[in-house]
Amino acid sequence: MKTKIFLILLLAVLINVATSAADPGPLTHDQETIYWNAIKNYQEENYYESLLLFQNLLDANPENVELNYYAGMCYYNLNKPNLAKWHFSIASSDNSCRLKIIILAKENENENNLLSYNQ
Repeated sequence: MKTKIFLILLLAVLINVATSAADPGPLTHDQETIYWNAIKNYQEENYYESLLLFQNLLDANPENVELNYYAGMCYYNLNKPNLAKWHFSIASSDNSCRLKIIILAKENENENNLLSYNQ
């Protein structure tokens, strides 16, 4: 069930990113350099390095769809699904999706706490 919700959310984000502008919006020259380095690292599957650069850009542009999408993909590839879901929810620009993600993250957190408590 969670996998289906995750895939639906990911599809919504992909559609939103595909229909938005190809560039991440107005960036300074330095930010543009950081952006293209982050993209290069992402394409080379250096997800941690890419994530650090995208997070740097997100500090100045926290609601940017494309930056949140790539941050979400980095977290997804680093096996951090809750953080990936959070960034995907921002990238989807849909408040109802954000609420669903917060609820799913809480459910996962509660499950993890129960598992660690029982062991």
